Amino acid sequence: MSIENAPADQTERRRKFVEQLYREHKGGLAARLSRLYGAGPPDPQDLVQIAFAKLAATPDIDAIRKPGAFLFRVAVNAGLDQVDRLASARRFEEEQLRGVEAVQNPTPESVYMGQEALTRLGRMIDDLPADQRNIVYRARFKGETLTEIANDMQVSVSSVSRQLAKALTRLRASLTEDDVDVDHSRACHDEFSL
Repeated sequence: MSIENAPADQTERRRKFVEQLYREHKGGLAARLSRLYGAGPPDPQDLVQIAFAKLAATPDIDAIRKPGAFLFRVAVNAGLDQVDRLASARRFEEEQLRGVEAVQNPTPESVYMGQEALTRLGRMIDDLPADQRNIVYRARFKGETLTEIANDMQVSVSSVSRQLAKALTRLRASLTEDDVDVDHSRACHDEFSL
């Protein structure tokens, strides 16, 4: 065998080895995965394919002493990853649905509180210096990029970014102060309404 043919021969030998393992282990692996996951999700047949793809991509395939155990471990790990992703997706969907329910079924109190919060925020934005107010309005309400705002104002993007950060910090601080004041006044109101 010449050196030029060695890589091609090695690739062919590798391909045949993976095919042989596929024939020997596919059925048993799929059956074991079906006992673990049922019909899915994750789909046991998909996990078998993932395991064999991982095996085929392994650089030193000859170093794997127990290919059946390797395939099973890779398939189980892939299944666990899919289960985790599905659980995360379900949690996200449930959180989103709770948010939609709250918006679709607002209480009079939540509507009033929302209107009050918007009114307070509007007053706080009005109290900002003109440049900061302009930047907040354009960046947060109109959706303009900092580059667009900077070009229009003929200042650097970093200057716009700093001004926006200062404005948002001021707004956060004001909102926090207002929330403390509101909580304090509610506590006083509750105390006297007993």
